[in-house]
Amino acid sequence: QDHPRCLDFLREDLLHVIQYFAKKDVAVPTVRELFDFVTDPAINDDNMEQVLERLSESAEEQAVDLKRVNAQLNALNSADPDAQNDL
Repeated sequence: QDHPRCLDFLREDLLHVIQYFAKKDVAVPTVRELFDFVTDPAINDDNMEQVLERLSESAEEQAVDLKRVNAQLNALNSADPDAQNDL
């Protein structure tokens, strides 16, 4: 029998893994994407590479989006030092 909070523990562990690699400037998937990957019974040896490729592409897209947003925020903050108070 599974522990009643086993899925919560898994989510926390996945979050820690993602935080670790994100600090190393590695593109990472969302917790939800990684959770779905780990728990999806339809993923098997036959489709593993395809699923990992999609997960990697998603992580790269999110990293690009995050960098774009951060650049825009930095530009706003550079232009108007008081803009940070408005966020």
